[in-house]
Amino acid sequence: MRRIELREMFQPVFLLVAVCNSSCLSKAASGDRVAAQAAVALTQGQVAAGSAPASAAEIDRVLVAERGALAMVAMVARDGCVATMEQRSGSEGEGDIEELHLRCPKNERIAAWFSRVESLATAMVTDSRVGNARGDASGSDLPRQSTAAAEFVTKRGEIRVVQNPRDAQTLANEVRALSRELAGAEHPAPGPASVKGWEMLHVGGTAHVMLRGVPTSGRFEAHMSTSGQYLCEFETRTGDGPLRASKSGWISSLLAARAIDDVLGAVAEADRANGARDTFASGTVKGATHWASRAATVGIFARFSLVQDALGDACLPELEPPEVSVGF
Repeated sequence: MRRIELREMFQPVFLLVAVCNSSCLSKAASGDRVAAQAAVALTQGQVAAGSAPASAAEIDRVLVAERGALAMVAMVARDGCVATMEQRSGSEGEGDIEELHLRCPKNERIAAWFSRVESLATAMVTDSRVGNARGDASGSDLPRQSTAAAEFVTKRGEIRVVQNPRDAQTLANEVRALSRELAGAEHPAPGPASVKGWEMLHVGGTAHVMLRGVPTSGRFEAHMSTSGQYLCEFETRTGDGPLRASKSGWISSLLAARAIDDVLGAVAEADRANGARDTFASGTVKGATHWASRAATVGIFARFSLVQDALGDACLPELEPPEVSVGF
């Protein structure tokens, strides 16, 4: 069975923390893993002499990090996605809960957000960093008096470090607010009827990925609407605790409708009781959910790669088909 590396699905998130290794964990002031990664992600390179206000029009990416009860590393890219990595304490015996989210809204929403950030950035003093993301760190934790840090990456690749802790906190708050807004609107609703009458595809079940080079199983669900909106969610448990990952965004409605028609087909074999099963496939027609039988679900899972292709590998975990008994 093919195994897909989860890092491929969430590359922008892992890019934020690629410089962190076991040595940086022991140096973080807060002692938690994501704060440690935040510290290193935002302290690599050397600060050049002199400071200047941020050149707002040149901002290509915004990176922020926070430590505390809900530690976070996040990046917002002008080309359209918000990548966040958060960690919070779970219940006793559960371990820390790690969450990876990649949310890619419509272009106009990101453009409006950057317009606001640009207006804030004009009054922010920044220092220029030299060196690259894997250079020697001049420090390995956030300033002890600060709970947040922020950087701008310009279109020329220059890194501008926000100097005022209050400004950094303002940017962190802006990123959190955007992420929460997108999270509240990322669940797809049924879209216009496709050629075959379908409005949305919904699949769920056990799925397999490669996580840090280790074959990993978990729970996967994917929604895809003919409107072009999609949401993929994957949950598993690692040695450190629960891991929850999601990716959401938009593709063209024509491409989405075509993929849904190809995957669902006619769903000739229906199973009204299928909604209670852990492994399932369903389609929406005129607002009503049509559940596929186990046999039909096997075929839908086999064709789900067509949806993955349409999404550009946005939903990578490989679904495990249900078992079908003879005579079912």
